[in-house]
Amino acid sequence: MPSDNSDSTLSLLSATEQDLLTELFNLGIGRAAQSLSILARQAVETTVPKVKLELTDQFCQKLRTTPMYCSVSQEVRGPFNANSMLFFPVEGSYEIVHLMLNQDFSQETLTALHEDAITEIGNIIINTCIGTIANYLQTSFEVDLPQVMSGNIDKLLYERNRHHDIIVNVSIDLTLKESDVHGFLLFIFGPLSLTKLKGTLHQTLQKINPQLVQGT
Repeated sequence: MPSDNSDSTLSLLSATEQDLLTELFNLGIGRAAQSLSILARQAVETTVPKVKLELTDQFCQKLRTTPMYCSVSQEVRGPFNANSMLFFPVEGSYEIVHLMLNQDFSQETLTALHEDAITEIGNIIINTCIGTIANYLQTSFEVDLPQVMSGNIDKLLYERNRHHDIIVNVSIDLTLKESDVHGFLLFIFGPLSLTKLKGTLHQTLQKINPQLVQGT
């Protein structure tokens, strides 16, 4: 049953490991928000990363209220593996591209430039976040080339992850204050990736303070 898998997966990460995971992504999103702020020429607010274990369908259900998203995704491989995805509502993604280009273009020109520009924005944000985490862990990651897609949440996320009944996700909300554009950055770990993640967190905690991992 899914609930049994949920219990076993949730217990794989200790509370201390979950705290470290949250702090790692908190550091990463802080730097990524600075990069987005420079690109958009305005302040960017972020939330504290939320680490959750959820049924894949239930997680997607919460996002179906927005009909169309633009997503930039990149696979991350290294001490742990994850699928990283940056989401903005489609209209918001065009606003960010407009802010980045800092010029008044016709809608036709903006549409022609949109895919390349939003791909670059996603690439910068995701790589800044992962690069910050890599520096903290004193390691390196391979990050695939970015892929940009538009569609509803089922096309962008559910169909790619439905083979996992349960996912562990790290999600961070992003808000451009002046433009009132809201998006979120999501890192998804499947069951096998979660095992590698636990090992990485465990080793890091041992270096910081071996007493923190006693009994985990």
